[in-house]
Amino acid sequence: SISIFVYKQLIDEDTNLEFVFVCGHRRDVPEDATPFLGIVKWDEGTMKIDKTFEPVVLGKVDCLSRLQSMRLEPQLTPGRSFEAVEWEDTSTPEMKACQFQRCLVNPVRVGKIFQM
Repeated sequence: SISIFVYKQLIDEDTNLEFVFVCGHRRDVPEDATPFLGIVKWDEGTMKIDKTFEPVVLGKVDCLSRLQSMRLEPQLTPGRSFEAVEWEDTSTPEMKACQFQRCLVNPVRVGKIFQM
């Protein structure tokens, strides 16, 4: 099964800008990160994350479809907004890239949370 961790990381303290990332291993979540709290939806399921770093099990096959279908609905305080980043397929015509493996190598930014 393909499992990911979703987390937030403060990028700019002055503006309270946070980026939302996914990664393939809990050990790849930075020490200064905070858990993503909210709902993760994808074409084969939904999961509510309401406490800590929990793995989101997306499914067994076609990681590109799973990750491209993923939608995040974070719990936001008043005055905060979320903007998603569309999942980009890093494959080329000559070589299909495993998108889950991409998450294992480096966390991938999937959105930002900012002050309106």
